[in-house]
Amino acid sequence: MTAMMDMSIAKKSLRGSPLPLMRGARVKRLAAKAKSAILAALRRMNAEAVSRVESGKAPLALDAIDRWSKWWVSGQRGVMGYVALEGAKQARMEFGLSKAETAVAEGSAIYVGQTADDFLMASYQAPVDEWLQAVASASTRAHAAKINSIWQAASAYWDEEKNQGLTPRQIAERIREEMPEFSLARARMIAYTNTNWAFNSGIRTEYKTMGVTVLEWMTSEDDSVCPWCRMMDGARVKIDDPFWRAGDEFGVEIDGKEGGKDVRTMKLPFAVDHPPLHPNCACVLLPVVV
Repeated sequence: MTAMMDMSIAKKSLRGSPLPLMRGARVKRLAAKAKSAILAALRRMNAEAVSRVESGKAPLALDAIDRWSKWWVSGQRGVMGYVALEGAKQARMEFGLSKAETAVAEGSAIYVGQTADDFLMASYQAPVDEWLQAVASASTRAHAAKINSIWQAASAYWDEEKNQGLTPRQIAERIREEMPEFSLARARMIAYTNTNWAFNSGIRTEYKTMGVTVLEWMTSEDDSVCPWCRMMDGARVKIDDPFWRAGDEFGVEIDGKEGGKDVRTMKLPFAVDHPPLHPNCACVLLPVVV
């Protein structure tokens, strides 16, 4: 289905509070930890592509996306699980609780040597793993597409004066020169996006243990909020319901290039339980108790 979000859908219960800025600052600090893990995976992809090109091959092996997606997940799951746990701690702190009361399913127990955080981590890791698996292929494909475009352009280059093109080593050098800046920019953006997602995932999971029944999507209301997410501001759902189902199309009005308004739509590849709305969003978004 296609839907348009009504900006007056809900009263902004926590407007004027420092909560959005406080959580946003926390996410930015945590994102710095995630960036190094993401950058390491991207650099590993770059290195493989350069090595293949130097040997005269295409930069991408047939199984590259599958393998790179696994690197993507394994490189981030630990740090994102930690971020989710930090989100849970943030939720408890905001409620003024010193520690969480965690329900232990009948027949289960904390094993000797495990801390309370270790036990909690298992609960928060599952949605993080699902998220990383959901975005891994698209993220690695985007990186692969950039490498491939550099390779194709360099391979097509022809020096009319010398009547020759570039050697495999020279083509590889083009990739080696251009990818670091691109990789760093993507690492920064994706680190913030994924950290924001994992942090809110931990908050939402913790809210459920506290008995919260309704969530509100709230943005920081500043210039960092994109049109897609601005349209979600104030939306409310029951805590077990997603804001959007997988396959839904989200429509939003944006300023047209020649004046007026255009409507852009985005089909969601997975359910949206909490911010951010889409993998490339770097807005400050927060589900809040209402």
